[in-house]
Amino acid sequence: MENSKKLLILAVVIILVVSSVIVTIFVIDFARDGVDHKSGIFTLDFQSKGSDSWTFSAQSAQGYSIIFRDLSQEDLNKISVESSIAEGEMFLILSQDENSQSIDLSEGTMKLSSKDMGMDAFNPGRISMQLKFNNAKNLAANISWH
Repeated sequence: MENSKKLLILAVVIILVVSSVIVTIFVIDFARDGVDHKSGIFTLDFQSKGSDSWTFSAQSAQGYSIIFRDLSQEDLNKISVESSIAEGEMFLILSQDENSQSIDLSEGTMKLSSKDMGMDAFNPGRISMQLKFNNAKNLAANISWH
């Protein structure tokens, strides 16, 4: 009876260790590739995420959409935004470690360069790009770094 308890405990420990390793690999893989996601209420939305650009459009949007990308210094120097919005608010929030920059894209049609966005504040590496919407209508944003 004592041996069966030890075997059961050993089996549980092995299962927990293996499960932990699998979860860790899954989390590291997500961190490497970026966990792109959105949350909120969107009507007729379209999103395209490529290796050198991100395009988002919607008839209406309330919430946010976020992508993570690893950008080189050349990418940071070339990043630009073209956006349009009929009404409501749209913000582009760029984050890296403790550094965060919020860019208001709520003024109709806009074109911003890397310099306009203050990209010199960021270093090459992982950048979080979040589009945040508040009662936004007929909106489009294209962020490119090519």
